[in-house]
Amino acid sequence: MKSSLPTKIKAFFLHPLFLIFITPLAYILIGTIYAALLSSINFTLVIGLYFFILLNQFLEKIIATGYQKKQKKNNNFFFYY
Repeated sequence: MKSSLPTKIKAFFLHPLFLIFITPLAYILIGTIYAALLSSINFTLVIGLYFFILLNQFLEKIIATGYQKKQKKNNNFFFYY
């Protein structure tokens, strides 16, 4: 069964990998547009800031996933008492 175009578009925008890469861009884009009114834009700094925020987001996801796995393992300990 073929899925319709709106379903494909919705699936694309809700894909986790898309959300990971677009979230830092949305943060930076708002500030860049606002700052463009006051001065010129240095695109190398904007790209550097994008990668910095993207790296922080990846690290946050990795740490959160590891913490959830650790919590699942430790939850069984309390049931033994």
